[in-house]
Amino acid sequence: MKLLRETIRRILVEENRKALDGDQFWGLMENMVSKKLESMGGVIDHFETDVLNDIKFVGEWYYDGIEKDQLLALENYFTDYVEKRGWNMLRYKVETSEWMVDGSGRVIINCDMQPNPKSSNLNYSMKDLVNEGFILLHVTPSKNVQSILSGGFKPSRVSSDGIKFGGQRNFFFIIDEGDWKASKEEILEWFQTTFGGEGRGSYAGIKSEDISLIVTNPWHLTNKKIRANFYIDTEFGYGDGTIDTSGYGWQMKAVYTPTHFVPVIPEVIQIAQSADKQ
Repeated sequence: MKLLRETIRRILVEENRKALDGDQFWGLMENMVSKKLESMGGVIDHFETDVLNDIKFVGEWYYDGIEKDQLLALENYFTDYVEKRGWNMLRYKVETSEWMVDGSGRVIINCDMQPNPKSSNLNYSMKDLVNEGFILLHVTPSKNVQSILSGGFKPSRVSSDGIKFGGQRNFFFIIDEGDWKASKEEILEWFQTTFGGEGRGSYAGIKSEDISLIVTNPWHLTNKKIRANFYIDTEFGYGDGTIDTSGYGWQMKAVYTPTHFVPVIPEVIQIAQSADKQ
């Protein structure tokens, strides 16, 4: 009875913890997923992990003896486990291939500890962006521009390359307004290079469409009483959101907001054409 109480107490403490750190989470995930697969009659050939930084984890379990449909049905089970430990499930995937025998493959789990947006953990309010002299840059397929101009930036739960978020998000780059005005041509060249050709899939999985940049000044938004909180996108800069613009005299950061708002006095610039137009 004492052992049962201790076990229940440990589970309750673990599940109500704000978030397990990377090392704890990595160890728990390796053990938990392996045991779950073994309980279904599977055999784990080996496990590979890539702890991208303290708040990002990718694990791959190579298995034998389980049908793919059985593993696909476990997505909600693993998502619940991840979220109760303060992490977000970004991707759950079961891969098989022709060179693998039936019942063999790998389970891939990609998750991060990026906190779900709350007013208490924001990095910037709209007013902060104004006070610090930032402008907002949003990259989107050109076919979406008119709907954004009329209906606003609408948050999504899934990115264009299939990554799920812990809540709905709109993604932006922020850059100093002075840098934008002084180095606009150079900055646009960076966007054209980054989102043109093979580079276009690097940031949002946009691969074959015309792509535009929507530029919005937060000052115009605050004048319209539009409020929004922004959060650092830990996908970049080893967790601090910094975009790699090495060699240039200006910097950008990646941020997101769960807020739906309509741009005010926006500037729209096409930065890349689809491959069949080049």
